[in-house]
Amino acid sequence: MLVCCVNKEEDNSVYRILSRKGEQLRLQNIANEERVEMSYRRALPVKQSNGKPWAQVPDGMPSTLLEHTIRVSDPARAAARITVSGIWEGEVELGKNQSHLCEINFMAPHFGKATIAGEEYTVLFNHSRYERRVHLCLFQLSELDTPEAVQEAVKNVSADSIVYEDVLKQFKTTPHSMVSAELDAEGFHMQGTCRQAEGQMGSFWCISTKRISLIPSSTEILHVEPLPNYLEVTTPSPPSFKVSDSMHRLIVLLARHLYLVISNQTRTVSKELIERVSLFDNHPLTDRIISRHVELQQLFFMMNQCTVEILDTTAKPWDVATLAQLLTRSFLLRPDVFSQAPESLIWDALHAVVVAAHRCGRVRRQQIIRDITTFVENNENTDIALYVQLFSPMVMYIREKLAPTLCFTETNKDISAGVDLVLTLKEPMRNSVPELPLKSLLCLIDLWKSLRDGTPLPNVIQTAHDGIPKRDTEVEIVCTFGELEGNLLKVGKVMSSCTAAPSGKFYYEVVLPERSNAPFAVGWGTSQHSDVPSQHVGCDRYSFSFSGTDIATRDFKEEYKIPVEAGPLSVIGCLLDMDSKEVCWSVNGTTGPPVPIPITFSQPLYAFASIGTSVGMKIRLKAEEFEYAPDNFTDLSLRYTRLLMDTYDANERSKLPVKPLRFFTQLASYLSDLEDYCKRMESDKPGSSISTSNPGSILMDPRTKFIPRYSALQDLSETELDEYAQVVAVVESCMATATRFIDLDGPTTQGSLSLAFIYLKSLVRASFREKLLLNVPPMEKASNLPTVLVNVGELYSTLPRTPEVALNHSILAQLYKQIGSYKDAQLSVTPLFKANYQASGSGHAPIDMGGPYRQVWTALTDEMMQHPDKCHPHSEFHRNPLFVFVNNSQRVALVPDSQATSPFELTLFNFFGKLMGYCARAKIPLNMDFSPYIWRFLIDDVLTIEDYYKHVDSVVEKSIEDDAFLMSEVAEEIIPNFAEKVAVLDEEEMGSDMAARRRRQIAEDCLVHSMDLQLQAMRSGLWCVMPRRVVRCSSWQDLEKLVCGSGDLSIDELKRYINTNLHPTREKAFWQIVASMTDEQRSSLLCFASGQRRLPLFTPITITENNESVDHLPRAQSCSSLITIPPFSNFEVFREKLLLALQHVMEMELA
Repeated sequence: MLVCCVNKEEDNSVYRILSRKGEQLRLQNIANEERVEMSYRRALPVKQSNGKPWAQVPDGMPSTLLEHTIRVSDPARAAARITVSGIWEGEVELGKNQSHLCEINFMAPHFGKATIAGEEYTVLFNHSRYERRVHLCLFQLSELDTPEAVQEAVKNVSADSIVYEDVLKQFKTTPHSMVSAELDAEGFHMQGTCRQAEGQMGSFWCISTKRISLIPSSTEILHVEPLPNYLEVTTPSPPSFKVSDSMHRLIVLLARHLYLVISNQTRTVSKELIERVSLFDNHPLTDRIISRHVELQQLFFMMNQCTVEILDTTAKPWDVATLAQLLTRSFLLRPDVFSQAPESLIWDALHAVVVAAHRCGRVRRQQIIRDITTFVENNENTDIALYVQLFSPMVMYIREKLAPTLCFTETNKDISAGVDLVLTLKEPMRNSVPELPLKSLLCLIDLWKSLRDGTPLPNVIQTAHDGIPKRDTEVEIVCTFGELEGNLLKVGKVMSSCTAAPSGKFYYEVVLPERSNAPFAVGWGTSQHSDVPSQHVGCDRYSFSFSGTDIATRDFKEEYKIPVEAGPLSVIGCLLDMDSKEVCWSVNGTTGPPVPIPITFSQPLYAFASIGTSVGMKIRLKAEEFEYAPDNFTDLSLRYTRLLMDTYDANERSKLPVKPLRFFTQLASYLSDLEDYCKRMESDKPGSSISTSNPGSILMDPRTKFIPRYSALQDLSETELDEYAQVVAVVESCMATATRFIDLDGPTTQGSLSLAFIYLKSLVRASFREKLLLNVPPMEKASNLPTVLVNVGELYSTLPRTPEVALNHSILAQLYKQIGSYKDAQLSVTPLFKANYQASGSGHAPIDMGGPYRQVWTALTDEMMQHPDKCHPHSEFHRNPLFVFVNNSQRVALVPDSQATSPFELTLFNFFGKLMGYCARAKIPLNMDFSPYIWRFLIDDVLTIEDYYKHVDSVVEKSIEDDAFLMSEVAEEIIPNFAEKVAVLDEEEMGSDMAARRRRQIAEDCLVHSMDLQLQAMRSGLWCVMPRRVVRCSSWQDLEKLVCGSGDLSIDELKRYINTNLHPTREKAFWQIVASMTDEQRSSLLCFASGQRRLPLFTPITITENNESVDHLPRAQSCSSLITIPPFSNFEVFREKLLLALQHVMEMELA
């Protein structure tokens, strides 16, 4: 057995144990063979391979049972092949303080020699291979007999067992000890009991010293791995604690604290220390307690015991994960401790953490891999060979589990963490996963670090290109039969205008209809298939197709399984590899297995798609239209969806002048404006050839319209803009590639790849972000809806009310009382309820899921946005005490009230966050103006005091700059949490200037985090309904637009949503009236017709005439978005009547 001294500075050598006497160990230095003595209390065990620390042995791994696994392919035959042979080392314990080291050499079947406490013995043994039992008989020979004679006596015994008595009689001796032990499944470890002749009993264990590398890595029976197989375990869900249980946990935590303090004072180290402090799900404060109260040498013993517990095969997976976390947080990732630890303990601990990653299951594995990645980043100079020994099985696991999918799911969080680990490792391990697009992923991380640190960008931004020469014409959709509108196939069959080239990889995709059971088929075929236009694809010998479940051609049909099932709005991808003559299909980016092209063809292949009668299947043949484009595939025009990177060298840097992130953010916004402009030009001129698929290709258009908006771009020439536009193109290409390898759905964003992705999200065009990043999942249609009563006037009163009473009568509280118990899944359907909408005292209370339903959401936000000045006669509070209006002149906007901290108020904040997520997914825009500070918090942006001054309270900035104000009691009263934090300052020892500076820092921190409780409640509610990935990938403007729609009510925008069916004179008058309206009146017009105040509308508004008298007001049917107008002949009367109707828009009396 090998040990090292617990104090690295005192002695950094590794020793072999020769013997033990009481507390003292007799040791031999394995480097210079010097012999020393040391107390066992100062000795840490060292895992070994072939007599040396395993980390120093090339291709070595610790040679113990608990760190290896053999997978047996033929258990019956394997049992017969496991033999006991070679040298084994271990220990015999007989009573208290009677531990003796032992070494046994199994030299031949049934015969061996042993040395125990310096005494030599002859060994006879039986090995019951099928029961994995070993029985040993140890005895000493007389001077006349030799061990060789005993070996000769048992040489011809062919059975598994021998009769000890016969041999002992032959040599006239008696047994010294009898051992009964059980052999592990690998044949490396035996453990059992020892009984001496005088009847004394004790324990016995031994480990084989055979190197694992001497065993063939694979035979016809066995496959040997250096680490345990990955376990997929089900982790128990955390219990819901009652108050009494929580108090019990607190008492346990305090008991742990006290135990550690006492242990530290008495310098005691025991196995119980680990069991009482670190096992099971440890409290979040356990790591802090250990780091503060455990003396360093005691900590090393604790960490060593952790490695033993992790390697115990009986330990529960969740306990293993907890211990691994303790090892990393309290030891491996603490530089102050790490630098003083014995080197062998460091690598033994890392090995144990890797074993834990294998054993703990996917749920906890991803965090362990994250910690391992951090360790590797902190120790870049470590010999890569050591990491190869440790991480090879893990990297192979990651490679196997890298599913051919372009979408992220909850089940591959550990793979996302593993990808970060692979990117952190150096060659050759990094290159051992060919499935990873390393160039793009490393380039993305490099771009992030370069922009963050203000250093030159990687040179790949100038060498990336768009691939092989393209065809002269783009691929188009050709309808051979049926009805095609744009790219929407309602019935029939379409084909591509060009064929797949003889070599290369080609892709196209279709989007299934939202509501249809019509059969569809997507695939490939030759021109001969189009001879019979009405046939589905795959019905003849010249074509083959995928129908959602099967691959079909005329001669055969077989099931084709894709892990994701095709359903409404699913994206079906068709992948054709002409080099390997294989084809496969994908559903929402998840790819099925490749199969040989199932037809014999001599002519080129076209893309074909067909469907029965439906609302329409979208056909996407062009690269810029693809949503789930795989790497290295082109469309049929040979156009790639991403830039190609032939090489990537981190040492080669671009010569472009360094620019800050703000510059590239403005550039991306400028390119988005140009792209929108080009699209409008294309719609105005159908024959236009302007391309919008590449940022660099649209820079030749006039720029004078947009450049003045962006101060950072005004001094650049067109050539310089072209060069920097290439940076945006490279970022978009790398982000599109990285999408399926990142995890943005956790509580926090972790990993270099994910952090780079979030940091660079502002460097892409709006169209790219909308297509690839903001994929909001659609809502399902609800049925059997409850009726919810909403009384808009319940809050109104002629009597003054406290904020608490007002809050209980608010529309938000009314909704919470009726649907607040909905599960997250219930909030993912639309509509949520039938609205019983009571808006006035006339008794008119419609119950509907159309206009009145949308009116509920409008009334909810109108109530929140009602300024106190308009709440006559009681203006001391506005109609929703949860929010207050910002104290600056930037805009009229809301922020949470930092004083709203009661459980009920925080519950309502959380509920409102859920409603925000629901409205974003259901496309019901809320008429709210939140401060950008709120939106930036919700998307996980880092907020500063400057953001607070700009978006929340600009008035307080001057007060914070005033030292006298900071030192006064007024500051402690008006700044949240300020008094509590300054109370712990020892200002007597500070000078006045230092005290003011310290108070200013505290005040700024208090202001920045003053609304954290409320905003965190809103964000957690939002995350219940909206995917965190979508929220984090949004800019704050994107999220505001998703939740609140667009407030742009210009005439041009309104004409897109309002269809007029009026007499020409009245139509002209109508638009003149609308042009003269204020924005508030225009939003009332939308609400009058549809029930909502912002765009986009659920259904376009129709304005038509009725036959009523001109004395009547215009009427609205909000369920069908219809306004009917009497035949007004006088402009002023028309205007007066319409504006009067809009004044009563919320009462629904004119519906």
